[in-house]
This record gives sequence, structure tokens and C-alpha cells, in this order.
Amino acid sequence: MQSKHLLIIQLDSESSTPKVIYEGKEITGKTRINFNWETKQSEGNAGNLEYNIDFLCMLDTGAPIQKGIGLKKRNG
Repeated sequence: MQSKHLLIIQLDSESSTPKVIYEGKEITGKTRINFNWETKQSEGNAGNLEYNIDFLCMLDTGAPIQKGIGLKKRNG
């Protein structure tokens, strides 16, 4: 059974554009990627997680529109 990943961010070098796969689909047209994860500070706390991915996609009219995917989970 193959595991399903929520988010994969792959960076081949310091100057390359990151490859982002979200829920098994590659995100193209990326304009901004932000990922922050913090370990839990004490027992019983799950830690903090925040990510935002902004990207451009085209409408049927050919006009670009900016969309985003994100999550902000704060515990502690």
C-alpha cells in the first residue's frame, strides 16, 4: 500500500524553483511558498504548523487569477 502525502516541497538547489505537490497534484505557476513548523514545547501540545502556497492559474477567458492553499494550526 502506497502512503499518500499531504504536502511535498522539493528543492534541488538554492537557486531552483521548488517543486510542490499538494494532495498528490503538482502545483504549477507558483508565486509564493511559505512553510513554518515548530516542535511541541511541552507534553500534550502538538506544535505549530503553518503553510501558504500562492499560485497563478488561467480562467477559461485566458485571464490569470491568483489562488492559494494554506493552513494555520497553533497549539500550545
